[in-house]
Amino acid sequence: MAAGRRTRIFIVDDSVVMRSLLRSVVCAEPGLEVAGTAADGRSALSAIETLHPDLILLDVEMPVMDGLLTLSRLRSLGHTMPVIMCSSLTQRGAKVTIEALACGASDYVAKPAGQASREAAVQALSQELIPRILALTSQTQTVVIGVPCVAPVLPMATPPAVQAISPIPQVLAIGVSTGGPAVP
Repeated sequence: MAAGRRTRIFIVDDSVVMRSLLRSVVCAEPGLEVAGTAADGRSALSAIETLHPDLILLDVEMPVMDGLLTLSRLRSLGHTMPVIMCSSLTQRGAKVTIEALACGASDYVAKPAGQASREAAVQALSQELIPRILALTSQTQTVVIGVPCVAPVLPMATPPAVQAISPIPQVLAIGVSTGGPAVP
């Protein structure tokens, strides 16, 4: 991204209300702008070719073409821009969240729910979304003035000796998550 240019965000969601909330969040942040919006995946894929966004906010459930199929097609066409899935379905550990990440999503946020007002919904969404957008679109590098940036020269490591692999395991490890399935 060129210096001084705003980061262009493309919003893809079938809900007019959600597109409006996302637009409010993006427009409130200096350095970000809305490149465009689409109400379904098929429209989004054709618009991306002309809009050239830096990041896409993508819903999961949409008519015509859902977000997961849109994401898969986007990646198969060679587009590498970050995609943040923004859906009521994208919760931590949810099946659709894992599918989205496996299809090439960069991150996910849940749509705001239960806020008392539009302003509260924008605030909640902004707290979740803006740090992710900034992290995924950051192109700046920290430069310390007066200190040369030289990589240290490390000695060549000698390759380890090749060892035969025993067919009998010497160690067996079993790991579980506290949120995993119950063990009988």
